Amino acid sequence: MRKLFGVLALSTALVAPVAVAAPAHAAVPCRVELYSIYANNVDETDGRDELRFLVGGNLYPRVNSNHVKMVTGDIAYGASFENPSSVITSTGGSVSFSLREVTLPSPGSGTALGSAVATGSNCSGLNVGQSLILPTQFISGSNSTWYSYEVKLEVTAI
Repeated sequence: MRKLFGVLALSTALVAPVAVAAPAHAAVPCRVELYSIYANNVDETDGRDELRFLVGGNLYPRVNSNHVKMVTGDIAYGASFENPSSVITSTGGSVSFSLREVTLPSPGSGTALGSAVATGSNCSGLNVGQSLILPTQFISGSNSTWYSYEVKLEVTAI
C-alpha cells in the first residue's frame, strides 16, 4: 500500500501544473516622426505662416532658412521640416511636437500655437520595423487671427 501511495504521489507531481511567472513585457523603443501637417487656416493676416516645430528641445527645420512657409490649403510632410523626431518606449513617456509661428527676419523659437503628442501606449504592440500613423491631431486657436492645422505623427518600433 505504501508503494502504491508513493507511485501515486510521484505521478501526481509529474502532471501537476507548475506555476511559472509570466515574462515581463520589455519596453519597445519607438521613433516618433512628423508625418504631415495640413493648414486649414493660417495665423497671419497676410495669409502666410512661417512655421517651425519644437521637439525634444530642438527646433525644426534647423537649416533650410529655418522655417516652412504655408498658406491655407497647403500640406507639408516631415521632410519639409527636416524630419523632426524623438524616441519613446512602449512602457512610458511621451513626446510633444510644438508648432511654432516665427517672425522673420530672425525666426528664433517663435510663438507656440499648440502641440501634437505621442505617448508610449501609441507604440505598444508594434513589432520592430512596424509603423503606425496616429490619428490626426488638431491644433487651433487665435493669435494674430484664427488658425487651424491638422498634424499627423508616425510611430515606428525600432
